[in-house]
Amino acid sequence: MHSKSIYTAQKPQFPESLGEDFIKMVMSSAALKEKDLEPYNKADNEALVYGASKYADVIIHGEEGLSPEIMTEFKSGKGKKVIPYSPDWMENIDPLFELYQNLSQD
Repeated sequence: MHSKSIYTAQKPQFPESLGEDFIKMVMSSAALKEKDLEPYNKADNEALVYGASKYADVIIHGEEGLSPEIMTEFKSGKGKKVIPYSPDWMENIDPLFELYQNLSQD
């Protein structure tokens, strides 16, 4: 059995940059290679969403209007599952809970 990462992608939540030294700080505190952090090079909120989506096993589109990069770059296939946003989740969240439950049992 192995773990799965499930990421719910959202629109950017903040406009600020994480700073020029963001990658350097992460590299000093984690056993990562610089190549692993390439998706985060822009050091902004969009880079965080992109990086999390790149490395997630499952991406759930958490709302409408995600960036075109997120919507087009990541597709369901071997090793990755993409769940499109459903406006029905606003009225009844049970299908989303069932989705999480099913994904955690795969």
